Amino acid sequence: RDSSTSRGLGDVYKRQVYNRGAKVKSGIFRSDLMSLCKFAIDFDNSPAQFKKPDVYGIKTNPIREIAFEVPKNAGQRWLTEDEIYTLWHSKDLPKMTSLYYRLAIALAGQRVCELYHAKLDEFNLEENIFTIPVERIKIKKRGEHLVPISPLAIPLLKELAITRNKAGHLWPHRDKPLECAHVSTIRMSLQRWCTKNKMDKFAPRDMRRTCKTLMGKAGISKERRDLLQQHSKSDVSSIHYDRYDYMKEKKQAMDEWTAYLKTILNLEPIIK
Repeated sequence: RDSSTSRGLGDVYKRQVYNRGAKVKSGIFRSDLMSLCKFAIDFDNSPAQFKKPDVYGIKTNPIREIAFEVPKNAGQRWLTEDEIYTLWHSKDLPKMTSLYYRLAIALAGQRVCELYHAKLDEFNLEENIFTIPVERIKIKKRGEHLVPISPLAIPLLKELAITRNKAGHLWPHRDKPLECAHVSTIRMSLQRWCTKNKMDKFAPRDMRRTCKTLMGKAGISKERRDLLQQHSKSDVSSIHYDRYDYMKEKKQAMDEWTAYLKTILNLEPIIK
């Protein structure tokens, strides 16, 4: 409720989180603390509080002054073709974890929350379109995101359909029939698998970078890679006026990506 409290929060951040070596977690904690302090400052200085006593009494944001060291490997990990082959064909990765990573690869690296929280009815297997609703999209200005479904994804979706919950989640919560499982489930099982197979560790979000990188190697243009992964277009006309869904261009890119994957995964004899 006051500046001494905010300084105390800074001490908690430095001593109890950062110094124990949890640097990624400390970065998230730091961001949350900064937001809390900013809210308090903005509230007390808002027009609605004019001539009223301060509620929080925080005059400066002490968390902002705490330097944050970005982990050296943050945002750098991506899988090689050989690593993709090993992951895809692994026999010792838990089934639901394996299905997630293979589907993430087959669908060209959609954002983790967009895929992991997906429901079966978002996949139209007659038209081969995965519709990601706007409420689960990071960049909401262009509306829902339409993703062509690769032939490699179809058998994976059929397996996931069997284990979906009552709400239709493909990765259902074990104890809550209407909720999705926490993403830490597949993250932790993957970490154990990486250790067992002596592979450099990676996280679910690294699949997006992997697909982006390998799509470039496959000869898919940056523009079409961006369309598939719904990376933002910054020009005014794209943001406010262009409502074309670019499905033709996305399907061409997905076809090229699928052909590339079938080659590096040696799947040509299996999938016709």
